[in-house]
Amino acid sequence: MKILKNERGYALVTVLLLITIFTVVFLAFMGQSFGSVKQNQVVEKKSKSVAAAEMGVSLYQVAVQNFFETKLEDFKKIVPPTQSDFKVRAATQLATDIQTAFRAKYPINNKYYPISGDSNIAITNKKFTATSNSNKILISFSVMGTEKMKDTILDGEMTIDLSPSIYKAIEKPNPPDCTSYSSSCKEILVGSGSINTGNNMVDQKIFSTGNLTLNGPVNNMDGMKIHGETIYIDGNAQHVKNSTIESEGDMTVNGHLTPPSGKDPINLDLFVGGNLTVLGKFELTSNDSRKVYVKNGVKVADKMEIGSNYTVCIKGNLEVPKGVDIFGKLYLMGNIIGSYNGPYTKITEGELPADIQTKCGPTFTNPTIETLINNIVYK
Repeated sequence: MKILKNERGYALVTVLLLITIFTVVFLAFMGQSFGSVKQNQVVEKKSKSVAAAEMGVSLYQVAVQNFFETKLEDFKKIVPPTQSDFKVRAATQLATDIQTAFRAKYPINNKYYPISGDSNIAITNKKFTATSNSNKILISFSVMGTEKMKDTILDGEMTIDLSPSIYKAIEKPNPPDCTSYSSSCKEILVGSGSINTGNNMVDQKIFSTGNLTLNGPVNNMDGMKIHGETIYIDGNAQHVKNSTIESEGDMTVNGHLTPPSGKDPINLDLFVGGNLTVLGKFELTSNDSRKVYVKNGVKVADKMEIGSNYTVCIKGNLEVPKGVDIFGKLYLMGNIIGSYNGPYTKITEGELPADIQTKCGPTFTNPTIETLINNIVYK
């Protein structure tokens, strides 16, 4: 009997020990669970305030885009886009106009309630400044999102680049062979100014970081790559073939721009960020796919022809008083002023179909607003 009683005593101790252990584990588990629930509630509240702040960033982008487009059109009525310093002057004036208009609509430290009837979610403009640097508008902002007394501040920057240098068809020489023109140099880097190239330029790259004038004529051009902020060819550019010309702004040819004699293909790619003016004939022919992109309008003093292998995209008007023959693809947002023979595609303002963006690149797109969030502060 003594042995049995001792065994019962040991069993009781063992049971009590197990109960104690399970109780401690249970309490620890419950404490951790309550802590997790509380932590998740805090994170959820922060997430909601972050969402409110991000909503504010989206609101800023839409407002800035609308102000920019409206103010730009107003500025064009005062300063013609054809002026060489248009981009710099526009960036300077529009930075001031956008800052004034934005602060008037969303005053500093005033709450804005984006959801009608819900006062728990608010957006506050903590800072908004707009400055200019050359062709760019630089915006620095700070927006606070609030959800039930929980705040999140997002600091960020927006950039609007007014430069129409969006094609990037010709890379800047790095390093160049020469910094002044010579027929013996393959890659030439120059600033603004005039250069005397003469006829028969072959297999060279001329890259100007400013306004480029080619004292013409510049006939018999073959395998050339020419880039400039603006380009003015003072004379004919006849018998051009296998070349690429890119002007960030306006381009003018004071004469004819035509293929070699006998209707051999011109094989010319042409990218113009401003207006294109040809004070003579403008004939585009090619034995492979080629393109002409013009961000503004085109004026041709004499006859114009678009060959069957050409894709021509023009955002402004096409002025052809002596008419245009269209055998290839013409995509036009403006109007044809003059007679024309052949079909073309009319582009309307608004969201572009994907196939048009593929065919015409960024010809019909407006300057974009790039936004960078560089700091997040929880409160």
